[in-house]
Amino acid sequence: MTPRWRRLLPSIVAFFMLVLILLLAQHLASPQDDSSGQIAYESSDEQESAIYLMNPDGSRRSQVMLVKTFSSVCCAAWSSDGKRLAYAVQQYDPTSPTSLVESVNVFDLATRRHTAIKCSTYPGYLCSGRGVFRLRWSREDQCFAWITKDSTRTFLREIPISTEIDSGEDSSCGKDLPFLDIYTIGLHRDFTYSPNGKWYLQAVYYAEDNEFRSFLVSTSGISISLGVGMVRWFDWSPNSTHLAFTFFDYTGKSQNPLFLMGVNDAQPHLIITELDVKGDPTWSPDSRWIAFGAAGNDGNIDIYKVNIETKEVTRLTTDLTDDRNPVWRPAPKDRLGQ
Repeated sequence: MTPRWRRLLPSIVAFFMLVLILLLAQHLASPQDDSSGQIAYESSDEQESAIYLMNPDGSRRSQVMLVKTFSSVCCAAWSSDGKRLAYAVQQYDPTSPTSLVESVNVFDLATRRHTAIKCSTYPGYLCSGRGVFRLRWSREDQCFAWITKDSTRTFLREIPISTEIDSGEDSSCGKDLPFLDIYTIGLHRDFTYSPNGKWYLQAVYYAEDNEFRSFLVSTSGISISLGVGMVRWFDWSPNSTHLAFTFFDYTGKSQNPLFLMGVNDAQPHLIITELDVKGDPTWSPDSRWIAFGAAGNDGNIDIYKVNIETKEVTRLTTDLTDDRNPVWRPAPKDRLGQ
């Protein structure tokens, strides 16, 4: 190395060190984007049913569980810490229109292991019923709860995560759970309370005009009308300030647009009109994005996401299977200040 380069080398090194320090400072100062967490979703066709994971930009797709004909997987649900993913396996009898829950399962992302929590098949007890509508974790991730139904009613079931339940065995989970009547409470497919516990949804059937009307009701008694129609698919923003939802179309002839409503302005706004929403939407942990399954112009159901500020829509999946019911992985609690 020449004497000139030896004199210049410290200055060059100092310049690059300064650039690295500036880039690092910019990264630390910029807000962390919680939308970088993974999305789990259901994918199915006539032969197979699967749960997949992917990044919010649609990249790095990986399969969690796959089942074949006469079985399906559904209802993916993250634990509150985002480390485990629950899902249900259901079996179908080709000679009967009903389905039975075979098991509720837990997938550990760190170990990549699946654990099945077997359900009783005793009539009227625990997992019996015509399938799972939506699974959730409850009681500090110690129990599972879901909505199911039989031929006459819709009701709530709950089981512990760590033990196998036999018919007749007692459990601290599921004690004194209310029965939900499909015709009077309306929002029978889902769990209705906002994350902060201050709001819940209710749809009331009015016999005189043969219509449903949906309301947002606070625990203090304030009632906000969402309009005529029964809310079918919906999700609360993690900060409980907004609700994304669709109205149920009884005729099946029109599209299901996505509505957005803030609890402060109490006025539903159309956010997606060109897509036919199919299944439950899901919010990113930072409440900036909504992911949802929808049928596009080609008729295929894929996963999309929309920025609630810019209304920009991005298609995340493009395969030929039906993709729906995405669930966004929660942000770590320490990043949410909890």
